[in-house]
Amino acid sequence: MKAIHERLFHVLALTTWVAVLAAGAIAASHVFPTLRALDPTLPSYAASPQSEHWRYAAGEIMDGIFLLADRAQYVVIPVALVTLGVELRRGRIGHRERIRTAALGAASLIFLVYAIAIAPAMTESLDAQRAAARIGDADSAAGHEARFNGLHPWADRTLRTNFVLVLIALGAAAIAPNGHAPSRPSTGSMR
Repeated sequence: MKAIHERLFHVLALTTWVAVLAAGAIAASHVFPTLRALDPTLPSYAASPQSEHWRYAAGEIMDGIFLLADRAQYVVIPVALVTLGVELRRGRIGHRERIRTAALGAASLIFLVYAIAIAPAMTESLDAQRAAARIGDADSAAGHEARFNGLHPWADRTLRTNFVLVLIALGAAAIAPNGHAPSRPSTGSMR
């Protein structure tokens, strides 16, 4: 594979990773306020106060979006790491490559912690909260919600941190090997 193709796949993986992280945040910023304003009534949550139904509806939607985002990251992270590794084996390792390696290494480790420790615990809490809410067990639902709310800031921090780290890696990858940002080829002499 030529170096340009390796770089292209690497930049594509990083761009996809950034897009996946951004998509979840953008969706959440729209879904929650929209459903709050719509104030839906959900028959499956009839045993719970109707004033809480919008949160359950928004949570159900966002749960699916975040699951898809996590699955996409399971694909793009290895692609980003492998293509970086191929590039590093072929060329000189300068500051740019060190920055990319550090940023991607940190983002990958953070995602690993999120995927192993934070996301499963949040999913377990949400599932238990929803089950309790469907049967009208307000105390149990509140306990599971409190556990979820305790984990949410950690998930938010990991996603925000990874967004910044992947943007840093993408910026370093966008700089051409000669150390300058790519420019358009010259169309003639300048006089």
